[in-house]
Amino acid sequence: MAAWHRRWHVCCMLLAMAALTPASHARGATRSLTQADPSWQLLWADEFNGPELQQDNWEPSIGSGCQYGIAGWGNNEKQWYTDLPQNLRVDSGNLVLSAVWDPSAAAIRDQPLTSARIRTFGKHSFGPSPAHPLVKVEARIKLPSGLGLWPAFWMLPADDATASCSGCGRHGVWAASGEIDIMEVANDATQLLGTVHYGGPWPYNSYSSSNVTLPSGASFADDFHTFGIEWGANEMRWYLDGQLYGTQNSGDGTKNGWFSLGRDAGSVDAPPLPGNAPFGTQQFYVILNLALGSEGTPFTTKMNNGAPVMPEQLIGTMAAGPKTMLVDWVRVCNKSCMAPAQVQDGDDELVKQLKEALQQLHDLGERVKALERQAERNEQQRNGAASADMPAQAYAPGQLQPDRRNHTTDGSRTTAAQRLSQYVDPRTAYGGTAPAGGLPPLPASQVPRPISITDVPMGATRMVMAQIVPLSESNGLDICLGGTVLSWIDVCAGLAAKMFSHGPCVTASVDGVHFLRPCHVGSVVIVAAMVNRTFRSSMEVGVRVEEEDSRTGARHHCCSAYLTFVALARNDPGGPSPAKRTLPKVVPTERHHERIHAEAASRRDARLAARKQLHSSLEQMAQGTELRLRPITHREGQPTLPPALRVDPRDSGKRRVAPSLTAAHTTQMVLPQHANSIGVTFGGQVMRWMEQCAFVAASRVCRGGYMLTATMDSISFLKPTRVGDTVYIEGQVTAIFGSSVEVMVSVWGETPDIGVMFHCGDAYATVVSVDCHNAPVHIPFELSPESQAEELRYRMAVQKRAERLALRDRMCRRKKMRVSLDGGIRSDSDSSDNDREAISQALTTKPGSPASNGCQDGAGQDIAA
Repeated sequence: MAAWHRRWHVCCMLLAMAALTPASHARGATRSLTQADPSWQLLWADEFNGPELQQDNWEPSIGSGCQYGIAGWGNNEKQWYTDLPQNLRVDSGNLVLSAVWDPSAAAIRDQPLTSARIRTFGKHSFGPSPAHPLVKVEARIKLPSGLGLWPAFWMLPADDATASCSGCGRHGVWAASGEIDIMEVANDATQLLGTVHYGGPWPYNSYSSSNVTLPSGASFADDFHTFGIEWGANEMRWYLDGQLYGTQNSGDGTKNGWFSLGRDAGSVDAPPLPGNAPFGTQQFYVILNLALGSEGTPFTTKMNNGAPVMPEQLIGTMAAGPKTMLVDWVRVCNKSCMAPAQVQDGDDELVKQLKEALQQLHDLGERVKALERQAERNEQQRNGAASADMPAQAYAPGQLQPDRRNHTTDGSRTTAAQRLSQYVDPRTAYGGTAPAGGLPPLPASQVPRPISITDVPMGATRMVMAQIVPLSESNGLDICLGGTVLSWIDVCAGLAAKMFSHGPCVTASVDGVHFLRPCHVGSVVIVAAMVNRTFRSSMEVGVRVEEEDSRTGARHHCCSAYLTFVALARNDPGGPSPAKRTLPKVVPTERHHERIHAEAASRRDARLAARKQLHSSLEQMAQGTELRLRPITHREGQPTLPPALRVDPRDSGKRRVAPSLTAAHTTQMVLPQHANSIGVTFGGQVMRWMEQCAFVAASRVCRGGYMLTATMDSISFLKPTRVGDTVYIEGQVTAIFGSSVEVMVSVWGETPDIGVMFHCGDAYATVVSVDCHNAPVHIPFELSPESQAEELRYRMAVQKRAERLALRDRMCRRKKMRVSLDGGIRSDSDSSDNDREAISQALTTKPGSPASNGCQDGAGQDIAA
């Protein structure tokens, strides 16, 4: 879908068929035809493709509205909004807002009905302007149905608004400053309303509305639909799946359209403000929410004979499980003030191509929807067969029940039970909801004493494993490949995460891994991992790698890593993507664990800050330039490798080369041995493939004969690949520094039976060129960026290198304390990698050889990279 982020024209429509994810192919069928108009420019979007809600885009609302002076959110609604994963999360490319009956919450706030509401207040606001007189606001949403449900996609004024006053704006309190309802449905979700609220402060407010129903009595809960408005200073139009169904206009200082009476109006007879207030004079922010049981409008009570929907009725609505509103994406476009282009006689062929592309996209979307429906039917059949064998329900939704999985037949606890809580929440232990048949209670003699779910000691999450470096996992210098070490790190960290969470986990990201010292053939590599901290459904796992010399028994610290894992519910590998699960907390029980626990939070803040900075600075600088590398496939008729780069040995100067001439392309297939128990590819396996591709790209310019991985930076896993998928890995040198290069690697996946591609993640590898004597080899090339994207990649590489060198200097200046493999504390002076050891020399020092001073300038900087 990345092509749609740039331009709405024919080329993007054609490229989209090669870049859509499996779920998003069906999404394309409901897009508005006006998006093919090249005068529409994307202003802002959230595709919800990341692992969690982007905090720089959205602010979750919490509570019952009392903080805004509108108890019950102004309509006597029955829900309490939270930002807990059971109510608000991002999953499988969708924003998920769930209404949940949670009896356990009633003891905390006397409110068992919870839901979610988010807004872009204080972050993003939109509206028509002289330069862009028309704005399009759209979202693709699948809605829930049930008595008392009231999902909405709407906007409130941002100008002069305050955090404590919902609906306040430039012209006064609600509704003098206006409200735009792009989408409202209620109850059975068969009727759609598009509304504007205006006039004076309540109760002197007015509104105008349009409505539409789907043909043949269909419900908006049956499938995704695109809801949107085109908004000008004097006119607003409502669209459903690209089809116009309502229009409202400004009264232009009269009451023959929308108007504002201003903040001081004392009656409905007050004269309106001049001009096109409130919608032609202000910016508005976006809101998405799922409300429950409003008494404020006949629209929400008509299915209940006009009577308010009571909490008991809402509990009945959600007795079978949560009610969920899925948001695929939210996009805002603006239109320039240029005159619309006229179609000339010579453009008939262009129009024909557009129609053919749209038809192909529609047909492919229908095919994917059919596959998804078949998968859902298979899943329902499997669930039905499983529930038929279960005993009757023994616990109410939300009630804690004993975890029988952690006990033997005689009632004694297993090791896992000693580490983790003896009680689990059925909504998280079984994939987000309690099993259909429930579990019978344990005999009283076998029920253990309940302990707090938050009291999991860090030391109980440790995992240690050992590997011996075989010749097959090394280069010609008997040094273990960095990708192999990364895969061992991922396996050990994944085992620690899985044992802690009692379920499958997937790798979400890996912080920069610096290989301080290599591992050699025949040596034993010991990897120790521990869960440092949990964050809702994700956790940080710290890993330390040491090499043990098989001749002397001496141990050397090789590298450390910090990985982020996301805990998922158990699911059939062939079924739909599993949901995230809420994790218990780990608690430091020893003094040195407290420091590790605190640093984990700091690292997470740094990751989020880096992500925010990347989005706010580099992508703004790019102005539409795509930084990631696009995949190259054989069926597109493109070459797999650029021309060879040759060097004259007699030439002592550097040859300037374009980054595109260093491109590398590798293709892999995900086999069962590459994936975990839910069919998702191991992060360590992907990192192996990343290193292989980085070596191919680096070999285009390195002339030393051998290459070593010095670091792997900014490893992100945006979307997973599964067994049977094809993986395309693209690499390109982004910068050359003396004897080292930085290579950017982008990973793409393709599901063969659907034939669409999706972006999986990126990484940056620093590769060092050395000769057969382990000496750095000067690279005879100088990079010459040709495009804006290549220039931005080069600038990012220079910045990351400066940060790496600064980190190396800090490590050389201070005495470091680390947790050893046995869990105790020791300083680096107890190991061979003490403060005197040079990181630059660590890469080329054989076991048992003396260390030398490495805190120096020169060629060592290239090796340390």
